[in-house]
Amino acid sequence: MTHWALKVWSKMCSHARMDVDSRLMLSFLRAAVFRGVTVITLVLVVTGTGAILVPTPGSADQISDARARASQIQQQIQSTGEQIGALNQQYDGAQLTLGSLRQQIEVVKGTISKDQQAVDAHRRVLRKEAVQAYMNSGTSNQDSMSSLFAGNMSAAEAKSEYAGIAAGNITTAVDNLRTSQSELAAQQATLATQQNQVQQAADQAQNEMSQAQKLEQQQQGALNQVTGQIATLIQQQQQAQQAAAVTAAQSRLAVAAQQQAVGQRQAATRPQAGTAPQGQATAASLKPPTVISVPPAGGAAQAVAAAESQIGVPYVWGGATPGVGFDCSGLIMWAWGLAGVNLPHFSGAQYGATTHISMADLQPGDLVWFADPGEHEAMYVGGGQVIQAPYTGTTVQVVPLYPQFVLAGRPG
Repeated sequence: MTHWALKVWSKMCSHARMDVDSRLMLSFLRAAVFRGVTVITLVLVVTGTGAILVPTPGSADQISDARARASQIQQQIQSTGEQIGALNQQYDGAQLTLGSLRQQIEVVKGTISKDQQAVDAHRRVLRKEAVQAYMNSGTSNQDSMSSLFAGNMSAAEAKSEYAGIAAGNITTAVDNLRTSQSELAAQQATLATQQNQVQQAADQAQNEMSQAQKLEQQQQGALNQVTGQIATLIQQQQQAQQAAAVTAAQSRLAVAAQQQAVGQRQAATRPQAGTAPQGQATAASLKPPTVISVPPAGGAAQAVAAAESQIGVPYVWGGATPGVGFDCSGLIMWAWGLAGVNLPHFSGAQYGATTHISMADLQPGDLVWFADPGEHEAMYVGGGQVIQAPYTGTTVQVVPLYPQFVLAGRPG
């Protein structure tokens, strides 16, 4: 209830007869304002006995639509992740092929070098043996050279014959070398072409993967924004529900006060010994009713809203950073920290820092653990569900309360 609402009511009463009912209601409204009772959205509802202020209920359609958007974005993120995985495999395959092609090219280069060295060595040996045979007049051990320098041949003929054979052998070797080198060079060129093609494919896969990763980051940012909106809407809905509870209590008190006033007026019309003269209300009859204080939503609602704002954030070992990553106890520590309750960053220690309750008494914001509190924990959010950051490779998520949770505690 706001001071504006009090002014509205006072103005209404100033235009009407200030009877006992009006005075009681005005006194009640003042007490509500002094006690800090707040209402988010107010409308006037006229009843048979007067006017009261009640809150309009928050719409669940906004939360439903936001969750639908979050689900759609999560599907997009999953699709993008699958695309990144496929591109990563393509890149890895291209790198593997490039490695194989590089090895083949090096082998071809080595073969060309060895062939060149072999021909050069053959050329040197051939020349040396031919000259030696010529100088020894055919005493060389090489059969091909001994007949060349037989005694019945003149020196000029032998020299001429040698020159032709030696030149022919060298020319043949060189021709063979050139043929081999040409074939190897063609093979090397083919491998180099394949290498360029595979390198281009690897570069393309890497570029597409980089673009997909940027898209995934944008989608994750959009998801974080939507989950933040969901948390805000849930908090507003909870505040509206709390306001509705306050207004309902106010309505009941107003009806009771009016009934009390009617009874007092009826009693005043009946003369009784020791009572005031007819038509005069006693001081007790004008005493305002006792105002019942309805507490606003507590820290538990704030902790639940904070935890739910991180839905989709990755699990990170030892993490406690919103929008970046959480582990199970880090999420609980951060969410309840925003609600003003400091908890240690360890599930076992958090169990020791809470008031232990029965699983049957769970309320939103309560914590639940496995039989060994040091293994895992989650936060109960109502409706038989918990929010948790379970393990590497997953994200902060809301799941049904599963049987492994057997211990419960209430922070604060």
